[in-house]
Amino acid sequence: MTSFLLLSTLTSRSRKYECETALSFLLVVVAAAYFLAPAHSNNINQFIRMTSSAFASAFPLPKPGSDANQLATEWDFTHFLSYVALIWYFLIWFVIVVGYSWIRRTYAKPPPPSVVPNDSLPAVTILRPIKGCDPNLDICLASTCLLDYPSNKYELVFCVASPTDSSIPVIKSTLEQYPNVNAKLVISEEDVGPNPKIRNLSKAYREASSDIVWILDCNVWVPPGTLRRAVELLEGTNGRPGYKLVHHLPIAYDITARQAHLSRPPSSAGVSSSPLLTKGTPVTEKSWMSRWISVGGGRFEENFLSSSHAKFYSAINTLRLGPCVVGKSELFRRSHLEEVTQDGGAFTGLDYFADYICEDHMISTKLWKIPLEEELTGKRKWGKHGMAPDIVFQPLSNMSIQDYTARRIRWISVRKYTELVASLTESLTESISMSMVGAYAATTIPFLSERIGSSWCSFWTFWACSMFVWAAFDRHIYNFIHQYRSTVVDENSPPFIADRKGRSLPEWLFQWVGRESLASYVWVRSLIPGPITWRGGLYKIRWSDKKVVEISNHSSSSTSISRSPIAPKIASGFTLNDKRSD
Repeated sequence: MTSFLLLSTLTSRSRKYECETALSFLLVVVAAAYFLAPAHSNNINQFIRMTSSAFASAFPLPKPGSDANQLATEWDFTHFLSYVALIWYFLIWFVIVVGYSWIRRTYAKPPPPSVVPNDSLPAVTILRPIKGCDPNLDICLASTCLLDYPSNKYELVFCVASPTDSSIPVIKSTLEQYPNVNAKLVISEEDVGPNPKIRNLSKAYREASSDIVWILDCNVWVPPGTLRRAVELLEGTNGRPGYKLVHHLPIAYDITARQAHLSRPPSSAGVSSSPLLTKGTPVTEKSWMSRWISVGGGRFEENFLSSSHAKFYSAINTLRLGPCVVGKSELFRRSHLEEVTQDGGAFTGLDYFADYICEDHMISTKLWKIPLEEELTGKRKWGKHGMAPDIVFQPLSNMSIQDYTARRIRWISVRKYTELVASLTESLTESISMSMVGAYAATTIPFLSERIGSSWCSFWTFWACSMFVWAAFDRHIYNFIHQYRSTVVDENSPPFIADRKGRSLPEWLFQWVGRESLASYVWVRSLIPGPITWRGGLYKIRWSDKKVVEISNHSSSSTSISRSPIAPKIASGFTLNDKRSD
């Protein structure tokens, strides 16, 4: 994540430049790994001799014959590498402090009350793509029926691909529970491309009644004031220019220990919510390790999103050096998206991204990089992306460690096709590897090693101290986030929010060590070429155009509709595809 901030400008160059830069950096990584120990002359001589024979053109060295010159060159290389390590180490810490400061400043208390009257608020269409029954699905869906927003100013669309989807009874129950909300269920899957999320949303997006759309994943719970504050940020109030896209910081909470209920319709069990383990469910005795492996992935995901991801995600968006958006919650205007996708492709708008797996990143990149006509003519100045002052919550339940690693591997595997150099350097932003980089610099640079030492003991002592400080930062960020100070609790808040409980130090430390220990494994696995499994399908991404090719048959339903490319039509002041071929 941090490497995306530091190297996003590099990855926009040609693929040839990307590969050359990546290979060069890999060479530096190999050298750094070799010199993790203090700089010993024997190691230096051996490495330089090996390097000079294999990479003579890349690292020109003086001809043998002058031991003084050779040793000077060898020392210069080690000196240079150690200073690069030191700069990188402090740069990552600078990013961490920026993210930490943003979190402390933004989420310390509830946002101030809105100053915009209801009559001045624009209309919004909320699109919630749904597949299957996620934990607390009914609570997550109901949160968008309880928004502090005029009921006549927003419509809520639940989007399902298959008429046999297990979530439909839960959706219908939610619609019956809130009859005064302008909400509906749309069952449709249009053949606009291999991306299953876009296929699911395509029809509802085109038929949306508002220019502003809020795409919100079904497994996310939001506080009542989330939409109002996000719209005010999007539109621009109190002298702010307004933004082309607004998103939120996502965090997760593993509710497995709370006997989380899997949302079920009233007809399925006589009650709207049934425990995962009811009294009649036979319980098989498992070892402690087996139980942890089967459900510990939720703790790792919770820890990742609430510490490592949160601080880097906040820092990237604070410094505004590149697009960084997680698609769990994002608001934008259809007119803006239509305008930035007019490049001669088969489709425009949301359907334009149906050939990509990471549609959230592609949407944010388009709106970030391509200026609007209003900007070019000077009619209005737009901010690129705005991060709203609310946290959105994803409850997790019974996620195995295997599921967690598969999710993280898929995340980085997809991103390497759009941000190659950033993905290659991902490992150097993790605590274990970063502490090694810092230890190498501290025990190699003369003015530091004279004070710290240059022995193995000094190296690992510095590494342990760096890990301790890193863990302390993560622990503090985690505790601060899970106090939910910016979230107003009411009678509709789920228990894990109302209790405002985090984790005890032993619990947190165990899941932190587990998450950090798996980081390198996840990174290595994600760099191995191969197909990607996502939402029940098997896909391959092409290097040439970053588009995805479906390998296995998509689990499409009988409602799948084939839609031919059509020309956009100007309507109601903005451009949208409102004609259909079905």
